[in-house]
Amino acid sequence: MNHFPGISDRVKYLMRERNLNTSQLNVRLGYVQDNKQAFLKDETLSPSTEFLGRLFKAFPEVDPSWLLFGGKREVSEVEELLKIIVAQQKTIDRLVKKI
Repeated sequence: MNHFPGISDRVKYLMRERNLNTSQLNVRLGYVQDNKQAFLKDETLSPSTEFLGRLFKAFPEVDPSWLLFGGKREVSEVEELLKIIVAQQKTIDRLVKKI
């Protein structure tokens, strides 16, 4: 079952996973001013090709097929490995504080 039926649902999911609000996402995508992404509020609208291009450039680990069509997986194997590395680094930092 697809829990993210529309592209706006999948973009919102990515934002939640990365703890980004719309303003932070816009900064990450290289927008100079706060661009309101109307498609995030109105699911009948679609994101611009410029937005999608910037999103794929900013998040190369995201599977374009998943984002655009809801198919395949949400992120690549690289993303999963990065999550493991971050978790391990947190453990290392925690242990170093104990020493």
